[in-house]
Amino acid sequence: LNPMLHTGPAGMMFNPSFPMGLAALEHAALLQAQISAYRNDFILMFWASFPAAVAAYQASHQLGMPECNVILAQCVAYLARAPKSNALYVAYGRVQRDIQDLPAEPVPIHLRNAPTRLMKDLGYGAEYKYTPDFEHREEAAQDYLPERLRGKAYLE
Repeated sequence: LNPMLHTGPAGMMFNPSFPMGLAALEHAALLQAQISAYRNDFILMFWASFPAAVAAYQASHQLGMPECNVILAQCVAYLARAPKSNALYVAYGRVQRDIQDLPAEPVPIHLRNAPTRLMKDLGYGAEYKYTPDFEHREEAAQDYLPERLRGKAYLE
């Protein structure tokens, strides 16, 4: 987790210098940027938390200091209490290892574009299933990964 944050009462994450730092800021830009960039990769509910951070950034930009202090404090508390996980880092590491360690695999033939007659004759794009054409998504199931990577889970 972010080394600038510490566990406080009831397990809430907080930065003990937050009130002093907030009072010392002439302009909220630094805190706004920190909130917007706050380890959203660790926050499980990214799509719920990131808009809150952006909204706090925009509101504080429009209001200015010191009126935006409460908005920024609310956002910091919200992000600090959000469930955390490093699952994205672990998954990203797995993907990077496979990219580095495995040879470049060919794109499955049914996914290849066939702009020429030769490519069509070679089977490019054959048997491709366009999902919107199917009433049930399961009917359009097909493999999108090269054979060596099929069934491999990166994000758990």
